[in-house]
Amino acid sequence: MYVVSMRLIALAAVLFAALASGVHARISDRQIADLAGNSEFLQMLDGLEPEGPSKLSSTGRVHALCFAYSRIKRYRKLLDCLDELDARLKKGDTETILFALEDATPDSLLMRAAALVDLARYTEAVTAGAAALEAGLALEAELG
Repeated sequence: MYVVSMRLIALAAVLFAALASGVHARISDRQIADLAGNSEFLQMLDGLEPEGPSKLSSTGRVHALCFAYSRIKRYRKLLDCLDELDARLKKGDTETILFALEDATPDSLLMRAAALVDLARYTEAVTAGAAALEAGLALEAELG
């Protein structure tokens, strides 16, 4: 009985230490999609942000983190996140977990264009918007 009690105390101490150090429970792709669909962007950040865009396991998760940043207008973090997303997209990893999209490329460009408009960087916004249109048309032609 004493050994079991000591093990439970030790387990509780480990769990408390993990929570106190900022370790967050891993959020599933399905949960991310549900949170995005319900406009619960701060909860998305709680599940994704602690890892940071460069450490996230998939392009779809990076896309979701960027989307959350874009919706709550955290532009510095958004632009850094989009840089990471664009690097992954250029390598051919275009998957996403949001909104049944086939390719995150046009959405990445649209998020960048919208942020640049809000930041009054209009010339860059027009360039990003034109690239988004081109990527969207190319994807539409590819999908038939």
